[in-house]
Amino acid sequence: GQCPKGAACRYAHDPTKVALCLSLLQGVRCPLPSACPFSHAATSKNIPTCNPFLNGTCARPDSCLYWHLDGVRANAELCFDFAFGGYCEKGATCGYRHVRQCYFYAVSGNCINLWCQLAHAANPTWKTQRQ
Repeated sequence: GQCPKGAACRYAHDPTKVALCLSLLQGVRCPLPSACPFSHAATSKNIPTCNPFLNGTCARPDSCLYWHLDGVRANAELCFDFAFGGYCEKGATCGYRHVRQCYFYAVSGNCINLWCQLAHAANPTWKTQRQ
């Protein structure tokens, strides 16, 4: 994503460490390629985990757009960094599930975005410390 404070933000934001564009994950062309705040370069650090693969049920293993990792359990906790930022520095070596989680739903149990495409888990479990 993009910081709402823009250039006024006191933190350094690396534009290469952002979530993957959802259009790419849906297999369609991004409608705003030059203005999209998300990454158009898929890496192990920004591709979500394929949950059906973790359960042994991915219907299209050769063409699936999601990450297939043998080292992650189906019941593994969510990676906090990936859940809320769509990016994890550890990538394939993380050990936690890389699933985007709706911040509003996780905090309040209610999502304010009618068109939200992120996961809405009632009691998400994730690693609690950023490493």
